[in-house]
Amino acid sequence: MVLRMAGIKTARTAELSEGDLLEITRLMEAAFGESFEGYWDDIGPALHFMALGTGEVLAHACVVDRELHTQGHQLRTGYVEGVAAWPHQQGRGHSTKVMQAVNEFLVENYQLGGLSTGVNGFYAKLGWETWKGRTYIRMRDGALARTAEEDGTVMILKTKSTPALNTKAPISAEWRPGELW
Repeated sequence: MVLRMAGIKTARTAELSEGDLLEITRLMEAAFGESFEGYWDDIGPALHFMALGTGEVLAHACVVDRELHTQGHQLRTGYVEGVAAWPHQQGRGHSTKVMQAVNEFLVENYQLGGLSTGVNGFYAKLGWETWKGRTYIRMRDGALARTAEEDGTVMILKTKSTPALNTKAPISAEWRPGELW
C-alpha cells in the first residue's frame, strides 16, 4: 500500500486558533497518554510544524527559543517540543517528515538544535546525537541544579554555526515552568 505523505504547514502559536491548539493538544495527549494542560503557557511562543491530512493534523512538532550553555558557549538553541502523531497514524512516516522540516529550519536558523526524549533511536536516524555529559538547569539566581534523571535523554542537532563541542561535557538550560528539559 502506498501512502501519500501530507504536506507540512508551519505557524506561530499566536497565529493558531484556540481550536487548532486544542487539536494539537488532543493529539499529544493521545500519543503520550498524559495531560498537557498548561503546556503552551509553560513552553512559550513556538513555531509549529504540522503534517496535514484530510481535515486533521496527522503529526506535530514545534520549536521554541532556548539557550543551552556548555564549555563556555552560550548557544542560541532551537529546542524541539511536542513531537507526536495520532496513535492510528504512527509508523507511517508523518513524524519523520515533520522532523525533517524541523531539522532544515534549525540548521538554517540556530547555533544548535536540542530536545529531550525517551526514544533516542528515532532522532538518531535523523542526525541527532545523544548528549552524554551531565545535565543541569540554570536557576533564576544563576545557580546550577543537577538534573541527573535527564542524563542520556538530551539530544543535539549540529547546525551550520555550531562550534566544536564535546558531548561528554556538562550542559545546562535555563529554568522554565513545567518540564525543565
